[in-house]
Amino acid sequence: MTGPKTNVPLFRLRAGRALLLGVFAMAAVAWIVTLPGIAAALVVGVPLAVMTPRFADLRTPLITTVAGTFGAALAGSVTLGAGAPLLRLMAGVVAGAAAAPWCVVLAFVLWTRARTPGGTS
Repeated sequence: MTGPKTNVPLFRLRAGRALLLGVFAMAAVAWIVTLPGIAAALVVGVPLAVMTPRFADLRTPLITTVAGTFGAALAGSVTLGAGAPLLRLMAGVVAGAAAAPWCVVLAFVLWTRARTPGGTS
């Protein structure tokens, strides 16, 4: 009797490198530009990305993840950031541009992993 493999990695090396590079990019933006924008974007974007494997179609959850991440980055930066309002708005745009691709890659990897036989991405 054979069962599923138990030593399957959660992410393949390419997906892991992309996610790690995204973490470094978000850390740089949080350090240089706006920590509240990145934190708010991740608080909203990660749960949306984690819910992506529940959908049969990939388009709707990816659009929702990008919109939610950008909206949260803007809201977090404008409400909790420091500086002039226009600078906080620009910081929110930069934070959204840093966090949204990472959340989309996470969503795509989890969606692919849920549909690939053997559970690898």
